Amino acid sequence: MGHKLEGNELIDSALSNFHSAWRISAACMIVFLLVVVGVTKSSTVQQVDQDATEVVYHALPLSWCEFMTWWGHTGLYFLAGGTAVVLLLKRQWVLLLVVLIALGGGMLLQSVGKTVVARQRPEFAADAPHTYSFPSGHTLLSQILYGLLVYLILLRTHDKRTRMLVVSASALWIALIGISRVVLGAHYLGDILGSLALGGAWLGVWIDVSQRYRHHNTIHTFGGGESSTIRLL
Repeated sequence: MGHKLEGNELIDSALSNFHSAWRISAACMIVFLLVVVGVTKSSTVQQVDQDATEVVYHALPLSWCEFMTWWGHTGLYFLAGGTAVVLLLKRQWVLLLVVLIALGGGMLLQSVGKTVVARQRPEFAADAPHTYSFPSGHTLLSQILYGLLVYLILLRTHDKRTRMLVVSASALWIALIGISRVVLGAHYLGDILGSLALGGAWLGVWIDVSQRYRHHNTIHTFGGGESSTIRLL
């Protein structure tokens, strides 16, 4: 009876988790669409975005920005490759596919977003890249990869303080990567906000996929009578 109750609790928890992932994903997509409309259709939002961006651009030092932006591009790819290798060695096939498809899809979203929105880079930054500004690829891919890494850590960590520290540190890290792109003159603040929202929506989709797989395995394990161990990802 105790094993059955434990199994039901785990199943209920899994269901709750992937429903939450979908809700977060939907909320992030709504924010993303609102930002897109604002930065493309509203002159008031565009002016506020430009003014706020110029304040950040001129107020914050450049010393830390190159370091942070490296972790949003080159360092991110190194980290993604290392994560893939670890998952491959551990034969975590589903998680490996989730990471690879999520990142690949993020790159596609970045490319399509830049083409569709076609927002120019900040005019006040002389050394801005000669490509479209929205969304920020550094911020978008950072939200996806670092978010997935946090998810992997949370799957294996049950201490509340540790979980809070991991989530908080990751959120700060991703925010600093995004802000570094503004200070370097590559993006408006609106680009960063939109990228975080789009990345959050896409991240939620793939966390949902992972949670559904875990939920399926939980049901299969308890249905097969193996109540003492649960094969997670």
